[in-house]
Amino acid sequence: MLSYRFVTKPENVRNHVVIRSTDGGRTFGEPVAISDDGWTSEGCPHAGASITADDQGSIHSVWWTGGRTDDEAGIYYTYSEDGGQSFLPRELIAEASPKAVLHTQVRADTDGNLYAVWVNIQNEQRQIFLAHRRTGAAEWSEIEQLSDGTENALFPMLAVDEDRLYVTWTERKGETSQVKVRTALLSDS
Repeated sequence: MLSYRFVTKPENVRNHVVIRSTDGGRTFGEPVAISDDGWTSEGCPHAGASITADDQGSIHSVWWTGGRTDDEAGIYYTYSEDGGQSFLPRELIAEASPKAVLHTQVRADTDGNLYAVWVNIQNEQRQIFLAHRRTGAAEWSEIEQLSDGTENALFPMLAVDEDRLYVTWTERKGETSQVKVRTALLSDS
């Protein structure tokens, strides 16, 4: 399964879709909308939706959108229980800047708990934030800022193994950059 921003012309609406392959990637089906965000852009946004599957076969997606209005801009979540043939209405995880394209990542652990990490603007700098959602929970956890706020933080990535959550990102200050890593035991998340 792949996701990308689908452009509706001539309006330049940038909604996320998924396409599925049932033959190992030789062919793909028609695009299925993840959400109808109605965000328009004349540019080429470089932040797509992040998708992951849990052990029960549900497909989960987290993404940033500028929305139809600045008030709709945010980090959103949805999921599919039918293998990506349809998605439930989106849920807001966090409000976000409508003026900056922001990156997201989502992963599921072996128990079906979800972890989402994203870039957002805090005190005029890009910072990394994390929230999780336990299996069967109706809401996401409180949002935690992972980066320390002293430098611009970009391009978060998530990984999970049997015991731990791993979050990495790049921090830039001027011409220098470094990769930061935070880990946590999954039982402590």
